[in-house]
Amino acid sequence: MSDKYPDSSGILFPNMEVQIVDENDNKLGPNEDGEICVNNGCLWPGYHGDESATEEVYDAKEGWYHSGDKGHFDENGYLYIVDRLKEIMKCKGYHVSPTEIEGVILELQDVVDVCVCGIPDLINMNLPAAMVITTKGSSLKKDEIIKHVEGKLPHYKHLSGGVYFVDELPRTPSGKIMRRVARFDAEKFYNASKK
Repeated sequence: MSDKYPDSSGILFPNMEVQIVDENDNKLGPNEDGEICVNNGCLWPGYHGDESATEEVYDAKEGWYHSGDKGHFDENGYLYIVDRLKEIMKCKGYHVSPTEIEGVILELQDVVDVCVCGIPDLINMNLPAAMVITTKGSSLKKDEIIKHVEGKLPHYKHLSGGVYFVDELPRTPSGKIMRRVARFDAEKFYNASKK
């Protein structure tokens, strides 16, 4: 990491190959987000006893390991990791990063924490929903959060799955949000709101 590039993961070690590819494995240029793939000649040959899982992430012919991380290189060769592809939602035909929507919601003064996840929907694929923790005694309204997001992001990133105020978010012992559990909770809130 460099003081000049504080958000980057740094530059590559010698003999390390990393490329950024789109969903069709086409190599992308500087500042274009895609999947981070690694090839250093020392990677493992795959998951023991699970050939199908190995084939999902490892191209044995070319030697590229698909990390599942989304990122890009800048024009100076610094690598930036911006998201996990497995956390990306498909909404109205677009790929949507929950962390981008969370960042916009966190701009609001009374928001302490937030988790955005997708509510499954037959027509739209996923409806973005936000579970929000606010400061004690906050008067922040759901509509204010919805309008804030609508003013900053395109229509397919709007909170069509709703906003739900919660006291806590499900977390691992290390503090990471358990997105699968959060998604299940958000679905319960959404279904209850439709009754």
